[in-house]
Amino acid sequence: MIRFIKTAEGSNILPVLASPAMGFGILLIPLMDTLRVFTIRIMHGRSPFYAEKNHLHHLLLDKGFSHKQITISFSIATILIIALSYSALTLGTTKIILLQIICFFLGVWLIKLYKPTKQKLHLVRDDESKNNVRNLISLIKTGAIAEKE
Repeated sequence: MIRFIKTAEGSNILPVLASPAMGFGILLIPLMDTLRVFTIRIMHGRSPFYAEKNHLHHLLLDKGFSHKQITISFSIATILIIALSYSALTLGTTKIILLQIICFFLGVWLIKLYKPTKQKLHLVRDDESKNNVRNLISLIKTGAIAEKE
């Protein structure tokens, strides 16, 4: 990334005037997600390295997205951020980075607002699960376990 920033401005083929902003745009999602999670952990009095499922990919997994869908979504978002950054090169590095950060937090807000239309249910069909269900039903019938009313 540092080499890109150093060589992009002096390029004869396709000079990039705001190369630090373009480099930041390429790494925007992982960098800002890490900073966001670290900030949340510190605000709750925990170590920034405390393990939990507050990263964006975990939020999307909880909303029913597959790993493949998340990877494709993040890739498309990165391409859009880079295209937006490139089209705004005349604004200068600082304003482009500010625009990128605003886009990131707008995306986080949209992820939190998204309500999945259907819950995916996964049915387990192995013999052990069937036996566990049969045993539970027989325990309920014999009165060994009381049913919830």
